Amino acid sequence: MHTSLTVLNHVLAASTGSTGSTKKGGSFAPFLVLLVLFMVAYLVFIRPARNRQRAAIEERRSAEVGDEVITTAGLLATVVAIDDEYLTLEVAPGVHCRYVPAAILRVNRDDEDEDLGEDQPAPDVSNHEVIAEPETGPTETGTTDTPGKAD
Repeated sequence: MHTSLTVLNHVLAASTGSTGSTKKGGSFAPFLVLLVLFMVAYLVFIRPARNRQRAAIEERRSAEVGDEVITTAGLLATVVAIDDEYLTLEVAPGVHCRYVPAAILRVNRDDEDEDLGEDQPAPDVSNHEVIAEPETGPTETGTTDTPGKAD
């Protein structure tokens, strides 16, 4: 029992930093470690997230009438009008919906698509598998399985 108390006293003394001598003041090492850890977390996580957020806001503001946009729900639409608080999007011919600008995920411009098409070679599809249409034949009732045709 006496041995375990002695070991416990040594462990407590080591963890509190008391070595028997009276030492005033503390070390700045734990504070510096926390400060460096916070700075690394800021540079790795917070700063890039803020830059992405700023770029997304700038892209939403750059939407103009006639641009094709993708909403956060994945809807492809064309901007037909821009108000102070809303964008009017044409989601189908003659179908207009009002959206808040925060719902715009990405703006697709025609000039960007053309630039990418000129620089990029056409994909090689020579090694892709071609899936044949299923053959239709007589069924048990003697009719043929032809989709879209009625007997």
